[in-house]
Amino acid sequence: MEARTMRIAIAAMAVGLACVASADPAEEPWVDQLGLGPWQEGRATFYGNEEYNGDTFSIDEGHCEYGSIPSPRYIAALSTWSGFGGDWDKSNCGRCFEIKCDPDGEWGKSCRGDRVQASVVVVVTDKCPCDDRNRRWCCGDAAHMDLSFEAYGEVGNHGGGVISTAFRPIECPDGMGRGGELLLSPQDQAKPSGNASRVFRSATRGLAL
Repeated sequence: MEARTMRIAIAAMAVGLACVASADPAEEPWVDQLGLGPWQEGRATFYGNEEYNGDTFSIDEGHCEYGSIPSPRYIAALSTWSGFGGDWDKSNCGRCFEIKCDPDGEWGKSCRGDRVQASVVVVVTDKCPCDDRNRRWCCGDAAHMDLSFEAYGEVGNHGGGVISTAFRPIECPDGMGRGGELLLSPQDQAKPSGNASRVFRSATRGLAL
């Protein structure tokens, strides 16, 4: 926990980001049908990779007590922001959010240039600890998500430590499981049949070719 606290504390120097409705990203025909709310602005950091930055906090030991997280390990730990329910207990466990990196946001320069059209669907398996050491990020000043190392890296550059995001709550897609999914260019996808995860991973337009 101490290593995670240090990583969050030094991730970036910035003032609080108010969470307000943002300009909607491009339409995503079948994914939009899963939307449970409007797009909003937020921010995200990451945790759970000791080899990268010495962070020994494991995403497999999250607040929701799900145990081992399956590949591709796209999960989120939510802050105590009021829009997430304040000082929530287990009420957010298992919820899904679609997240994009916002290149126009305060920390937009940390977005991956080859994934501007991409989004990642994360499952809530953890709670960002609101204590004196993490007050800057986890204690409700903004819609903050501490993402797994893997989820963050799909849309942001780890070296930046923090990214601006556009996010929305969505219904967890069929066949996804607790590992989450990557949508490389969801706006180009037809409504899937069968296993949705197969459709998610088949897109390539969001990558630098």
